[in-house]
Amino acid sequence: MSIARVTKCGRKSEEEDIGSLFLFILLKEIQKALLAKEPDLSSCKELGDDLKKYLVQDEKPKVDQAQSEVNEKWRSLQADVDELAKKLFSSQARVDSYQPEVNELKAWLTDTEGKLTNLEPVGVEPEQVKQQLGTQAVSCVAVRKRLCQSDPPIPPRAYLE
Repeated sequence: MSIARVTKCGRKSEEEDIGSLFLFILLKEIQKALLAKEPDLSSCKELGDDLKKYLVQDEKPKVDQAQSEVNEKWRSLQADVDELAKKLFSSQARVDSYQPEVNELKAWLTDTEGKLTNLEPVGVEPEQVKQQLGTQAVSCVAVRKRLCQSDPPIPPRAYLE
């Protein structure tokens, strides 16, 4: 079983593309549904205005208040959808900014996994043991160097716990 696999040309995997696409489609559907309700809102406002023509003076403030509440809720809903869109685009930009680093780390993990897989069993001959210890020391230094390059640096023990 592999630790990591890099996708072609450092691009996002198909699953990541589908997930992002799903979120953008969902946002577009919400925006479309909101837009589709605008004529209903206009009709409701017109009906309220027409109704006020036939009401006694004491009842008109109640209709005005109801219209005001509907308008405020509508604006709030639109603001929430706009905020959701901003967050979605911001999140996608952040994900995209980390993607090259993730791909590089995946490649490094795959390479390290290959090196570990190719290690020979511990020998019994002193020269062979010295060579293997040297190879392992070089591998440990490479792993520590890689861990210290992360932002923030991660102590090697953090991966062992």
